[in-house]
Amino acid sequence: KESLEWRVIGRSWRHAMYIIDESYASAHSTSVNRFKDQDEMKTETLQLEHTFPQNVAQNKETSEHSFIVGNCGVKGAGEFVLTDTKEAESLGFTFDQPAGKVDAGARVSILVKYSPPPSSPLSMWNDVTVSGALKGGDPPPPGGSLPFQLRLRGFVAAD
Repeated sequence: KESLEWRVIGRSWRHAMYIIDESYASAHSTSVNRFKDQDEMKTETLQLEHTFPQNVAQNKETSEHSFIVGNCGVKGAGEFVLTDTKEAESLGFTFDQPAGKVDAGARVSILVKYSPPPSSPLSMWNDVTVSGALKGGDPPPPGGSLPFQLRLRGFVAAD
C-alpha cells in the first residue's frame, strides 16, 4: 500500500460570534492573500460597509440590505447590539432589530432599510458609521465583547 499525506490548512477564530455581509462575499472574486488574515488581526474592530443603490434613491424608493450575525459555537448563546443608531435614523436608515440574541450554531439577519429623506438643493450622499458589539458565545470574545462598525451610504437626490 502507498502512504499518502495531505497538509490541511485552516483558520481558527478566537471567538464564536461573527458578523458578515454575504452579498459582498458572493459579488467579489476571492483572491489568495496569505498574509491578509495577519494584517486584519491588527485591528480589534470589525468593519463592514454598504452603499445603497443610487438609482433606487433617485426614484424615492426604499431599499434594504442584510448583515448576518452568527454564532459558530456549539454551546453558549451570544448577542449583538447596535449602540448609536440615532444619527443614522435621522438620515433615513432604519434597523429591524438593533439588538438580539444568537443561539449556538444559529445566524440572525440585521435588516437595514434606507428611505431617502426629502430632496435637498444639491445631490449628496448620506454617509454614517454605526457602532455595535458582539458579546457572548463560547468561546467569548477577548475582553467580553468584540466591537464592529457598519458604514452606510445612501443617496439624496436634488430638487
